[in-house]
Amino acid sequence: MKILQIGCGAMGTPILINCKKYYNDITLLTIGTRHIENIKCINSFNKIQDEKFDIILIAIKPQQFNEISQKINEITDENTIIVSIMAAITTDYLAKKISNTKNFIRVMPNLGMMLKSGGISLVYYKVEYSKETKCTKIVENIFGESSILSILPHEQSLDAFTPITGCGIAYFALFGTLLEQWSETSSIQIIRKLMENTVELSEQCSFQEIIDKISSKGGVTEAVINAMKDKMKEAIKEGLKAGELKIQELQKD
Repeated sequence: MKILQIGCGAMGTPILINCKKYYNDITLLTIGTRHIENIKCINSFNKIQDEKFDIILIAIKPQQFNEISQKINEITDENTIIVSIMAAITTDYLAKKISNTKNFIRVMPNLGMMLKSGGISLVYYKVEYSKETKCTKIVENIFGESSILSILPHEQSLDAFTPITGCGIAYFALFGTLLEQWSETSSIQIIRKLMENTVELSEQCSFQEIIDKISSKGGVTEAVINAMKDKMKEAIKEGLKAGELKIQELQKD
């Protein structure tokens, strides 16, 4: 299996690590110069212009795709499987720009991929029937290890869930940052422990039950929750709406 991975940033790095576990012939195309054991590292399409690949993994920002789509098409044939982790770039748009193949997989992973506990990866296939089994195995190898792997029947669902599953870790990190900044006595270790406690408790009961257990009538927790709840609801609503609008913006040709 001959693989080309384009991009190796925050998400591309754990993807490359997983690729190395299952595949031997891997080429990595990135900006600048890299040296990675058992990986052919290049910084220009010119160095692979006469080659064809079984799998091309696109792990770049969606804003960069149009600049290199033609170059990708030139090293693609009818057997190539395109795997994209770019937010908002649909399989129809991929097919328009990369016309030499009809096999596309969109995956929306999150940063939990880099952890032993794994992350969340949403998957949508648009492939020829004869390649479905092969594509399933590819996705399981690269994205499925220790992760929640959810195969979606409709591509719209992938875009709808992206602001939650793809971005959600950042929201919890933001809340931790705000707590840390507000209280001079709250160290990062204390904030981490609070998050850890919340996760462990959520395995025993619902989030609302956790709130109810901690809140007492007329107490401090109740006062804080009442003051924050409506504002947080509105902030989350506005934030997710902003994410939805950004996806729509990125989808414009």
